[in-house]
Amino acid sequence: MTSPVRLLSLLLAAAWLQACAAGNVVAPQLNAGIGRPLSEWTRQYGEPLNVEKNTDGTRTAHWAWTTTRVAGGYRGPPVPTPAVTPSGKVVTGVTAGEYIPPRLEASACALNATVGADDRVLRWDARGAGCQDILSYPQLRRPAP
Repeated sequence: MTSPVRLLSLLLAAAWLQACAAGNVVAPQLNAGIGRPLSEWTRQYGEPLNVEKNTDGTRTAHWAWTTTRVAGGYRGPPVPTPAVTPSGKVVTGVTAGEYIPPRLEASACALNATVGADDRVLRWDARGAGCQDILSYPQLRRPAP
């Protein structure tokens, strides 16, 4: 039997690994945007929520979104289950895997791009498990005004 503390530790470690894996997946796409005009980022990700002026003369554009999905249902493969009929014949049936009740899972992402005086992106920062959805963001983006 796993203790609650050990289970919580394992869950936190899994979430951390998922966030790291998401960063590795989206980093090449975001790195390709360095040196590109902010207008290209706006076409790709929609209008930023806001753009701040920094003391060093640069600006930082901020995007944020949350994606949701339904999780749950059967987990694990069906399990072959032998049974004996009243006549003594052994038959094999199938028992479904473990059932997990459906629930909504939400993942958030905060994306920031620092822009120089020439309006080109100098660096970016993305945080949150929902950042893996950047790869499918054209389907998620808000329509341009």
